[in-house]
Amino acid sequence: MYHTNFISNVLFEKQGKGNKKQLRPKTKAINSIVAFLRSKGLKAEGVAKTSKAFADVMATLAGKPLEVKVGARRLSPAQLNYKRAIDNAGGLYVVTTNAEDFKAWYRDRETVKNTMP
Repeated sequence: MYHTNFISNVLFEKQGKGNKKQLRPKTKAINSIVAFLRSKGLKAEGVAKTSKAFADVMATLAGKPLEVKVGARRLSPAQLNYKRAIDNAGGLYVVTTNAEDFKAWYRDRETVKNTMP
């Protein structure tokens, strides 16, 4: 079992000068994915990194882990090992460049699931 800290509310990251806080594009995508999954009735959380291997979003889909890595073009060796562990546990590890691509993937998955006998 792994240990991590969850961020329940909006993720804020400091960007630029002064005390003004703005959401970075990756953080916006993470928040959008979490909100989308929650709208589908799933428990989903953005993850405060305690390890370089962890994905950005953790959720449970049909009793199995769903992990989402946002903005990665390539996975590091640690991330690949973590992905293999999720895959071996029967879970899903999704790598996406943005929230809209993830939502399209999820909707496609729902469509396939609904058309199967």
